[in-house]
Amino acid sequence: MKAAQLLALIWILIPALGCAQSEPAKPDYFNQSVADSNPLRTEQARELDEYIKTIAADRRRFKQLFQPDYSSAAAFEKSAEPLRAAFCESIGYPPPGKRPDQPATYKKIGEDSIGVYYRAMFPILPHVHSEGIFIVPRSSKGKTPLIISMHGGGGSPEVALFNGGSNYRDMVRGAVKRGFLVYAPQHLFKADGYPKDIRRQIDDRMRLIGTSITAVEIAKITMPLMNSSNAPMSMPAGSAWSASPTADTTRR
Repeated sequence: MKAAQLLALIWILIPALGCAQSEPAKPDYFNQSVADSNPLRTEQARELDEYIKTIAADRRRFKQLFQPDYSSAAAFEKSAEPLRAAFCESIGYPPPGKRPDQPATYKKIGEDSIGVYYRAMFPILPHVHSEGIFIVPRSSKGKTPLIISMHGGGGSPEVALFNGGSNYRDMVRGAVKRGFLVYAPQHLFKADGYPKDIRRQIDDRMRLIGTSITAVEIAKITMPLMNSSNAPMSMPAGSAWSASPTADTTRR
């Protein structure tokens, strides 16, 4: 081999030899399968379950936390106020953000023998509405009490109302038949184009800004009661099938 070729070969091999010599040998650490600790995690779950049951069974602690005063309605309300305040603080209620200065809207979607149905939208927070189905009974002529109809059905009032009302049967329409205004709000449990756990994800993000989805949903129930000045509260005389946009905020 010519000298020039030999030098070129050495020049190529030297970096590789240097790298091989610089890499330390891997230490022989102790290792174990993650599955070996599965029984420990199972035991941890059992222990925490038993702990919850034990603490919950100690009624003395609850009596110390809540000492209601039943001497009058005002006294009871005052005695419950610390717990109400603690609950509101724990969920971040009321949710932050200025309430939009916009009127509620009511879009008529249908009618039948017992009432008129509206798709109601109440602005409550920046970019947030309380949305649901608002029903005015045919029998409503003057001041009419309002019922907030809470339901499951994946958060959709349609599930608890239409096509037989599913397992809710007459929960929503039953109140209308008895002469009550009914508002059945929409809540978030699933949404097209979003992950299946969208409710949990939204709640996690809301916790980072100092509130929660529970707080917002409470606002979606209570704030419409304070924003009903243009609500269709009664059936006008001589018309059994269209609701009148009469303004009366006392009809709650």
